[in-house]
Amino acid sequence: MTVYKYDPLDSTTLGNNNVFALLEDRSGTLWLGTAGGGLNRFDRATERFTRFKHDPHHPNSLSADVVSALFEDRSGV
Repeated sequence: MTVYKYDPLDSTTLGNNNVFALLEDRSGTLWLGTAGGGLNRFDRATERFTRFKHDPHHPNSLSADVVSALFEDRSGV
């Protein structure tokens, strides 16, 4: 078993150690909603995370960095 943890010096780690939501989508991508670390996408091949966070300069970014639920609809979105 591997434990993944937030490292403030490495932007490819989990965005926050408090994970509120977990979803594996149809393509096998693992998504994690965190408390303050935004939405995280896990790349199983590299074992690295991509963080999606609120950016006040980009209106299409997350509305907040707390993600407490994840859902994939019928169309895979």
